[in-house]
Amino acid sequence: MATITVPAKLFFTDVELWNDRVTSTTRSPFTGKRQTRKRPYDIWGFVGNLMPLDPMDAGAMRSFLMQLGGQSNNFRLPVPGAKYPLSKFTGTQGLVNGAGQTGKSISTDGWSINSQILADGDYFNIGDELKVCVGNIASNGSGVAVINFEPPIRAIPADNAAIRVRDPYVLLSADNDDVARWNVKAPVRHAFKLEATEDF
Repeated sequence: MATITVPAKLFFTDVELWNDRVTSTTRSPFTGKRQTRKRPYDIWGFVGNLMPLDPMDAGAMRSFLMQLGGQSNNFRLPVPGAKYPLSKFTGTQGLVNGAGQTGKSISTDGWSINSQILADGDYFNIGDELKVCVGNIASNGSGVAVINFEPPIRAIPADNAAIRVRDPYVLLSADNDDVARWNVKAPVRHAFKLEATEDF
């Protein structure tokens, strides 16, 4: 498997990005009480229609789609509309503070001191995993911050692994082997649709 670089000009007219989870729910036939159990299944899905492209930009997109090899390769898609955090943080980006961390909270350090790092709902990456911040997160006078997020960590990050709060991305692979598909409309404008699911 190879990771294919997305084209520089990748602009969407509309997108759907969602977190897909699986739960098992039963309801008592006697009391009506509901019981739910959350399963480990917890992945991102994506569908996007690209802006119509002229022949030159369409060539780069065709090349990208062909290189995906159907579902065999993956790509890092920048999260549309999330180049910078809502917090407007522009300081030093932090690192994982301590090995072996799991769950939905992580200790970090190395941030600019006494700064709001993330706002509630901000995207960020731990390794190749896309997360959504829960609550407003600020660093203390030592540049340390505990970040709460969803979904939970899947792969335990190493100590000092980078936390990426600018240009977040989601690691995806195509949903279909016929991903290399496009149509052409007058006057020679090329249209593309991208459907993909998180790859890990």
